Amino acid sequence: MSVLLISEVEKILDSYLSQIKREPIIVFLNAMNDWPDDLLSLEDYELAVSSFIDGIASKNNISIALAGIDVSKNAWECESLTL
Repeated sequence: MSVLLISEVEKILDSYLSQIKREPIIVFLNAMNDWPDDLLSLEDYELAVSSFIDGIASKNNISIALAGIDVSKNAWECESLTL
């Protein structure tokens, strides 16, 4: 199984995708860029999220983690997980 690099995802944006297809990719890349870690692949992002929420990156686990974030101190975490 190959690892999809963020740079490859960015190249997809440069292709002839319609705006409707581009928008979710842009939102996803923005969520990935919120992390202070140097994330190079989609796998890196998934591992970072799983580590942060202390479990599998599921909608339920992310919701639980969001409830415990102090937005006044860690707004980037909330923004990244809600995108």
